[in-house]
Amino acid sequence: MNAPCKDIADMLVAAGVGTRTITADWRITQGMTMEATPDRTIHVKDTGGFAPDPKWQHDRPTVQVMIRGKPGSAEYPIVQAKAQAVKDALLGKPGTTIGDTHYIGIWMIGDITPVGADDNGRPLCSCNFRLERSGSGGYRSG
Repeated sequence: MNAPCKDIADMLVAAGVGTRTITADWRITQGMTMEATPDRTIHVKDTGGFAPDPKWQHDRPTVQVMIRGKPGSAEYPIVQAKAQAVKDALLGKPGTTIGDTHYIGIWMIGDITPVGADDNGRPLCSCNFRLERSGSGGYRSG
């Protein structure tokens, strides 16, 4: 199975919320930390989750999606709207398969959260999601 953040980033690209293009507005990235550029970025990172099934390949990870805009308070409504697009693309998404991983469901933990601004005055919002997914292997090996 892929890292959950990669699959969620791929779902957002497929939904048209952003792109992987390096210089584009609303670039979608994943991993440990959000990159410094471009200003308008959607970043997905793994945040742990809930206990996996010890017998079956059935996991309950969580991810955080950070949405960052251009500097200035006038950008906040644009960031909020993009956070809503992230929410709409993922929340309640019907079962879907990516590679060898079947996503049973995606739920939000809370709602869109305004985080404030980063050190460069760029507004930030956060969305946190709980995932339920299964691998194609059935039993865990070991």
